Amino acid sequence: MLQNKSTATKLLLRSTALAGFLVAAATPALAQSINPTRELEVQSDVIIVTAQKREQRLLDVPLAITAYSGSTLDRLGIEQFDDLALYVPGLEIQEQSPNNPGFVIRGITSDDGSATAEARVSVFQDGIAISRSRGSYVELHDMERIEVVKGPQSTLFGRGALIGAISLIQRKADPIGGIYGDASVGFGDLNYRVARLAVNLPIVKDTLAVRLSGIVKQRDGYVKNASGGPAFMSQDVSAWRASAAWAVNDRLRFDLIYNWQQDQPTGTSFKSRAYAPPGGDTLPWTAAGLSKFTDPLGSQFEGGRDLGLDRTVQGATLLSAYDLDDHWTLNSITGWRSFESLEVFDPDGLASQVLLFAEDAQGDQFSQEFRLNFDDGGRLTGFGGLGYFEESGFQRVPLQYDERGTLALFAALTSGRPVTALFSPATFPNFPSNAVLGAILTTPTRLPFKPIHQEEFQNWGKTRAVDLFADMTYSVNERLEVSAGVRATNEAKTSSYRGRLINGPSTITGGGLFANLTPGTEPASNDDSYDGFTWRAVARYDLNKDWNSYLSVARGRRSEVLNYNTGRRAFETIPAEIATSAEWGLKGVAFDGRMQLEAALFHYIYENFQTSVRDGVAIRPINAGNATTTGFEATVQVDLIKKHLRGLITFSQAKGRFDDTDSEGRPQVFAGNSFRLSPDQTGSLALIADFDGSWGAISVTPSYTFQSKVYFDNDNRADKSQDGYGLFNLRARYTLPNKLAGSEWAFEVFGNNLADENYIIDAGNTGDVFGIPTFIAGPPRTVGAQVVVRF
Repeated sequence: MLQNKSTATKLLLRSTALAGFLVAAATPALAQSINPTRELEVQSDVIIVTAQKREQRLLDVPLAITAYSGSTLDRLGIEQFDDLALYVPGLEIQEQSPNNPGFVIRGITSDDGSATAEARVSVFQDGIAISRSRGSYVELHDMERIEVVKGPQSTLFGRGALIGAISLIQRKADPIGGIYGDASVGFGDLNYRVARLAVNLPIVKDTLAVRLSGIVKQRDGYVKNASGGPAFMSQDVSAWRASAAWAVNDRLRFDLIYNWQQDQPTGTSFKSRAYAPPGGDTLPWTAAGLSKFTDPLGSQFEGGRDLGLDRTVQGATLLSAYDLDDHWTLNSITGWRSFESLEVFDPDGLASQVLLFAEDAQGDQFSQEFRLNFDDGGRLTGFGGLGYFEESGFQRVPLQYDERGTLALFAALTSGRPVTALFSPATFPNFPSNAVLGAILTTPTRLPFKPIHQEEFQNWGKTRAVDLFADMTYSVNERLEVSAGVRATNEAKTSSYRGRLINGPSTITGGGLFANLTPGTEPASNDDSYDGFTWRAVARYDLNKDWNSYLSVARGRRSEVLNYNTGRRAFETIPAEIATSAEWGLKGVAFDGRMQLEAALFHYIYENFQTSVRDGVAIRPINAGNATTTGFEATVQVDLIKKHLRGLITFSQAKGRFDDTDSEGRPQVFAGNSFRLSPDQTGSLALIADFDGSWGAISVTPSYTFQSKVYFDNDNRADKSQDGYGLFNLRARYTLPNKLAGSEWAFEVFGNNLADENYIIDAGNTGDVFGIPTFIAGPPRTVGAQVVVRF
C-alpha cells in the first residue's frame, strides 16, 4: 500500500481552497463561455467539441479528431474502449484484461505496466490524465461525449500525449434540467447480466444539483478451463459515479465528480499451442488448462488467491470556470486518483504445475491545472496556464516455480534431449550452463529439487512535473487562421528496483532462478530531473463556406525513463522519445449537408523509439532507434435517406516501420519491422436506420469492422501474428408509441461478432520468455436483449 494518500488529499484540499480564492477575488463579468454540461449532439449537422480548450464546430478544428456523442455511443453499443476503437480510424485497443490494456494510435502502442514507464497515448477523464496502464481502462457509461485526437498533442493535452489523446467527457449534474434519467436491465448468452442507472436530481432550482450513475455487468468467460473452475475471459465490473454542480451565478460554476470502479474477472486465457490440455487441443479459442499450484508444503502463493484479477480504481475531480469579463475566463482542474490491482495468472499455458505468476500494481496521483482562456470576440483566441502533476507508483511481480516441472519442461528430461539453448547466459544469466546443469542432474548427492520456489522483483517510480503552456489562434482574414502553441516541462523522477528471494535460494542455481536479484536487502534507487519542450504550428484555410483545409506541424514528447538495468546492475536514462509530424487535412460537407467528410494525410518521424525486450522474466525498456509512419485516414457520414438512413464509414491506412539503420548507419534492433499491435489497414461501415409512426419507432444499426494482419511483437514473428479479419455486429431497438407512467420505454436486441469469427487478440506474452508463447482468443458470437426506460 502506498503511503502518500494523505499528502495527495491535503494537496487536493489546498488547491481547492486556492481555486476558490482566485475565482472569488476575480472581477465580475458576463455569462461563462464554456458550459461544462453541454452535450455534444448533431444539430443541423453541427458537432461541438472542446479539443482546443474552447467550444468549436468539429469541422472547424484543424486537427484529426473523431468525436461521438453519448447518444451515438449508445446507438453503436459502445461502452468499452475496445468497442470504441472499432469506429475510430487510426485507433486500436487491445484488452487482455481491464488490468492490461494496450492503447494504439496511428501505430504507436502505450501499454507498459511498470511503475517507471511513461505513456505515449494519454487518456483523460474530464481533463485529468488517467494514463497509467493498470488504472486507465474504465467503463464508458453515462458519457456526454468522447473525443479521440490524433497526432502529437503534448501542447494541448500535456504529459504522455506523444501521438494522441482520448478525452472522456462524462455527463455532469444539471441544475436547470429538472429530474430526469434512464435505467436499463439486460441479459444474454454466457450468462450475461447488466444493469444501468443514471438520474439527475436538482437540489436548489437553477443553482445546485447532483447526478448519480452506475453500471453493474457480469458475464461468464468464453474460454473454458480444462483444469476445472470458472471459464476465463469473463466480465465482472461495478462502476459508479456521483457528481454535483453548483452554478453560483451566471459567471461562476463548480463541478465535483467522484468515480469508483471494481473489476473481478476470472483471468486471462493464456493458451499454449505447443502443449494441449488433457483431452483437448491447442486452438486458442478452445478450453485452456490453467491452474494455481497444489502446494504440498502448505505455503500460500499470494494468500491462496485464485487465478484472476481484483482491481479498484477511484478518483475525484473538481472543475471550476469563472468568466472574469467579456474576454477572459479562468479555469481550474483539480484531480486525485488511485488504483490498486492484483492479478494472479498461469503464464505457461500448461495444465502441469510449472510456473505461477502475479502482478501487484498500485498508484496514486494528484494534479492541478490553472488555465486562462482569452477571446477578443474577433480575431484572437487562446489560452495559457500552469500545471502540476505528482505521481507515485509501485509494481511487484511474484514468481513461483516447481523446479522439477521447470527442468522437465525446458530441459526435456523425459526424452533425454539436451538442455535447450534458450538458457543462454545472455538471456538468463542465473541459469547454469548445459554442462553445469548436466552435472547437477547426475549428482546423486544433490539436494532434491524444490516443489515450490518463490522469488519476486519490484519497481517503484515517483514523478513530479511542472508545465507552462500557451496556445494562440489568430484570424488573418475571413478565410485564413493560424495557430501556434508551446509547452515547457520540468520533471523530477525517482526510480527504485529490487529483486529478492522469498523462500530461500533455488536448488538449481544456489540463488535466484529467473528473477534478477539486487545486492543487499534494500532496493537500488536513483533520481534525476529532465526538461522538455513541445510545440505545434497550424494553418487553416476556408476553401468556401462548406470546405476547409489545414496544414500542421508538431512535436510530441514521451519523457525520459530512469530505468534499472538488471544486467549491469546500474541505472540508466532511456532518452526522451520525440515524434515530429506533418499533417494535411480536409473537412467539409456536400450535397446540401447530407455528406460530411474528414480526411487527413500524415507523416511522422520518431527519434529514440522506446520499446522493450525481455530480460529474464522481466521486461526491460530499450532505445530501438528511429522509425517512421506514413498514412491516410478518413471518416464519412452520409444521409442516404434523410431522417431515416445514415451511413458511417471510417478507414485508416498507416504504414509504421522501424528504420533499417540509426543515424550513424548501424543496423537497428527491429530494422524494417512493423510496429506491434498496428495493422496497416482498418475500417468500419455502419448504417443507422430510423423509422417511426403511430405504432412506435424502430431503430436498426448493423455494422461491419475489419483490420489487416497484425503482429503482436516488434520482432514480427509469423507465429505471433493474426491475419486480417472482420466482425459483424447488429443492434435493433423498438420504442413504444406512448409513454407509460410518464416514461419512454424501449426494447433492444444486440449481437456481436455474429459470424462467430475466430481470432486472437494477443500472442507471445510471458510464456514467450521461456520459448512457449501463449495465445489469447477474441470474443466469440454473443447475443442479448435489454429493456430501457427514460424518465
